Amino acid sequence: MSTTTRTTIALDTGLLRTAKDRAKREDCTLGQYIARSLQRTIPEDDARTPEPEPVYLPTVSGGVPNPAIDWSSNASIQEFLDAEDLKQGRLPRW
Repeated sequence: MSTTTRTTIALDTGLLRTAKDRAKREDCTLGQYIARSLQRTIPEDDARTPEPEPVYLPTVSGGVPNPAIDWSSNASIQEFLDAEDLKQGRLPRW
């Protein structure tokens, strides 16, 4: 046996009007219509939600990160990339 709880929700006026019209068409109360809609929308068991596929990122071996770059600083990384672009005759990314 399930229990019911009264609550207050804020709905857009147009959405509320549409929900009331649909409830009337289906010959049920607004509360029943909203409950049915939520039951169709919310999965009963989160365990049925499939696990996301693992993401494998390619890695390369050898070498060390460039010690001249502060890898925790976006600005430092951008400066390095801009300098590389200029060396190769390309305009910086900005």
